[in-house]
Amino acid sequence: MLYKGTLESPVGPIQLIAEDHYIIRLDFYQGGLQDCQDFLQKYFPGVPFTEGFNSELIKAIVQVDEYFSGSRKSFDVAVKLYGTPFYGEVWSELCKIPYGELISYKTLAERCGRSKGFRAVGQANHHNPVSIIVPCHRVVGANGKLTGYGSGIEIKQFLIDWEQKNK
Repeated sequence: MLYKGTLESPVGPIQLIAEDHYIIRLDFYQGGLQDCQDFLQKYFPGVPFTEGFNSELIKAIVQVDEYFSGSRKSFDVAVKLYGTPFYGEVWSELCKIPYGELISYKTLAERCGRSKGFRAVGQANHHNPVSIIVPCHRVVGANGKLTGYGSGIEIKQFLIDWEQKNK
């Protein structure tokens, strides 16, 4: 069963989707909903949404709201990540980046055992299905500049600034 909920945030509405007792998507309305539609078509063709919320979706909405209030630095919701094994490795490494800290794509690639694979790491970041919960916004270019973010550089900059302010 799929459940869908929306949360207002300082950067606009956020859509969360749960499959049974797992969060499978977190998308900003600005920039992310087409990726979500493509994802649902690939993994859940024709599966309708169930009316109402389940407990994990409610928990995730509360925790994302707490993140934006400055009181939450990490998440403890159950997630189910759909992607390749390599993407899974990258997403696992993203979860190890501390709140308010940044690393480069090159460093992330090295942590994944693929020192020259920073472009592939960038693709895995782009396909992260639960941004914020899996903090792909904490990865920047080797020169410290912001590069790509599926929901737009403005949101990435906001999230980085937000975490710096609330460390």
